[in-house]
Amino acid sequence: MRFAEDPRWDERVDEQLERIFRDALEQSTDIRIDPITGDLIVNSAGDLDIVRGEDAIFQQIMFRIRTVRGTYAIYPECGTELMAMAGAPNSEETGMEISDQILRALTHDGFIPASLLQIEMAPTGENEITGFIFVEGLTSALAMVMDLRTGEVTKFQKILITS
Repeated sequence: MRFAEDPRWDERVDEQLERIFRDALEQSTDIRIDPITGDLIVNSAGDLDIVRGEDAIFQQIMFRIRTVRGTYAIYPECGTELMAMAGAPNSEETGMEISDQILRALTHDGFIPASLLQIEMAPTGENEITGFIFVEGLTSALAMVMDLRTGEVTKFQKILITS
């Protein structure tokens, strides 16, 4: 039987991607950067600060959301086109478009399996929309605030998930 004919092929691929993500979560390490400016963060000893585990995953999520697709020279597919949303109405359709762009940025290369990801958008002001990004297996969610006048993400905040 060829893979394309196997009715469980997509399900098995999703299961494999989920396992790889969970394994990578424990080993994730990166240099800490400011999520809005992209500046490197230095710790109290004067060394570059390091993030690990969930914090490294959240930092990568923030980087992918804030990066304008096509501008990261070593990986042009990385990022979103949220800046193109400048001037968009604060509507359900706009929220769905933002959600779709974030979903693509986080899943197109297998970084986070789509089966582990949930994105919710809600209007929080006349020209402001807030997104909530949930990744199954993480202890926190990520909130992001976007200014629809400029198309810029102006704030990120981790939110502890309680049971």
